[in-house]
Amino acid sequence: EARIGILALIARQYRQLLHVRLMQDGKVPQGEMMKRLGVPSFIFNRLQGQARPYDAQRLARCVALCEETDYAIKSGRMREEAALERAMLVLCARQA
Repeated sequence: EARIGILALIARQYRQLLHVRLMQDGKVPQGEMMKRLGVPSFIFNRLQGQARPYDAQRLARCVALCEETDYAIKSGRMREEAALERAMLVLCARQA
């Protein structure tokens, strides 16, 4: 895969996790969460489990990092390879 495509997939995953976390915090019923996300139940169950250990602020920072990385690549401030590697290192450090 192209590096920018990988970054887009990672960003999408973090955005979905953030939406799930915010809805969990807001006590939105599960059926409504699935409807808002537009995902099947098996995907929703996986997202719900992945989002559980993180707070919304941490996930929002991960989404912001993905957006900043995308901008840095597209504006020419950073090469794709270096930008994606840096983002992965920061994201992995945030998981610990």
